[in-house]
Amino acid sequence: MKRIKNFRSNEEGQGIVEFALVLPIFIMFLLGIIEFGWMFNAQITTTSAAREGARTRAIMGITTDPVKVLSFDTAAEEVVRQSALPTIPEDKIEATFINITENSINGVFIQCDVEAVVKPLVGFFIRGDQILTATATFRVE
Repeated sequence: MKRIKNFRSNEEGQGIVEFALVLPIFIMFLLGIIEFGWMFNAQITTTSAAREGARTRAIMGITTDPVKVLSFDTAAEEVVRQSALPTIPEDKIEATFINITENSINGVFIQCDVEAVVKPLVGFFIRGDQILTATATFRVE
């Protein structure tokens, strides 16, 4: 009986040792969840920005005047940049617009391709900047 009591009294630091062993694994798991959430949010923001840019450009219509085309594209690109804030800085996102007229039966379409450069929030699992892309297409009314 005395042996059992001596054995139990030598286990005073067991909880601290177990906590020290489990804590790094738990922190890595938590940081991985945060990093995944950040990148997922950035992808959703990029997709939403592409949709807003294509919608804005489609509302402006189609023209053959190169000055108006440049003006429309610049205005729609600014909409893309503003809709991506605050997740993606304005200087880290680019938008290009393409008129799609192949299928003239269904009308003319505007395609908006967006490319964004996103820095990882934690930077432990994903190294360096990540390039996210999104595409949206709207019919010109």
